[in-house]
Amino acid sequence: MSLLIPSPSAFHAPQPGANIRRPFHSTAARRDATIDNARNHYETLKLAPTASAAEIKKSFYNLSKSHHPDLHEASARRTAAKRFMRISEAYSILSSPTKRAKYDQDHMNLAHTTMHVHAQRKGSYASTGPAGG
Repeated sequence: MSLLIPSPSAFHAPQPGANIRRPFHSTAARRDATIDNARNHYETLKLAPTASAAEIKKSFYNLSKSHHPDLHEASARRTAAKRFMRISEAYSILSSPTKRAKYDQDHMNLAHTTMHVHAQRKGSYASTGPAGG
């Protein structure tokens, strides 16, 4: 029985300074300010409030792959980490039927009420009512 010993070149390490190609998503992540500016968990996951559980899961996995800090070069990791935390928090709430119902009751109704109040306050200095009164 002969013993095969691999040649040293079979285990070669990259030379210092060699350009190692890794899949980075930092360009897309830098441009994705919609997560930074999201007003609620649905916007964070780029979903409508009527999204199904399957849509929530799919969006979470797609966004988490794009924004996971380990997939970014050092200069973009901090931003990616913040976005990844927001994405994870949104998913942890919206993926649980109980937490989602509570969130919708507390936050989404408030947002709808706030938008409705602002819509009612629209007006101008010109009034159709009597002056001074």
